[in-house]
Amino acid sequence: MLIDQLGKRGRYKGKFVRTGIRPTSKGYIQTVLLIDVHDNEGRLVASHCWFDALECFRRINLMYGDIVAFSARVEPYSKGNYMDYKFSCPKHVHLTVE
Repeated sequence: MLIDQLGKRGRYKGKFVRTGIRPTSKGYIQTVLLIDVHDNEGRLVASHCWFDALECFRRINLMYGDIVAFSARVEPYSKGNYMDYKFSCPKHVHLTVE
């Protein structure tokens, strides 16, 4: 679970499913959805996660089913009335094999 890795930077892998968009104060930004996110030890840490489609994601030309490896820090954020956890500051994003 992500709570166990709170505040730490780790290596993860997830399967790319699709892109999306989300509104911002300056318009819209493209997003990337990864599912079945596992840590380096193979433990499932998130069923899914959304990232802003930063340059590090755009440059690898993602296709459905691609396995994406990345490093990120786990941070808390409020989601409505409760706290949840997210990956922040993704780096070293690249395609990999399972």
